[in-house]
Amino acid sequence: MTRRKKNLVGAMIRKRGATKLIDTKPELALQEICKKELIEFELGFIQSYFGDDGKSYEFKPDVRISSNILIEADGEYHDTAIQKRKTAWRDRSLIQMGYRVLHIPASLLVAEGVGDRKAYWPYVAMEIKRFIEESDLKSWTVIA
Repeated sequence: MTRRKKNLVGAMIRKRGATKLIDTKPELALQEICKKELIEFELGFIQSYFGDDGKSYEFKPDVRISSNILIEADGEYHDTAIQKRKTAWRDRSLIQMGYRVLHIPASLLVAEGVGDRKAYWPYVAMEIKRFIEESDLKSWTVIA
């Protein structure tokens, strides 16, 4: 995604109060994997939480599985230092509320101009199922 396109998307999100209008390609791929593997999931769920600063925030996970498992498809933007801090902060708050959070790199789901990433989908599905089964894992990132 070009810098200009990212800025426009960010401006739209800010203007609409953090409401995304459409799902991204990695989010759609994640949904497709769950459907293919018969993993029941929910979309459109919005979770309010209090951050370390005491303020209330809203978070819309890419996919919610069961009542306490949230899955995120993380693109390149999530590799920046500031976003890593924000993600860790949000995950801590959600874990304190009883949620478990799984992060999947978008590079395992889709790749623009590089070819089809569906070859990685069985691995992603296996990691999702493993995370669901291993209840001691609270926050985890799948390794690309």
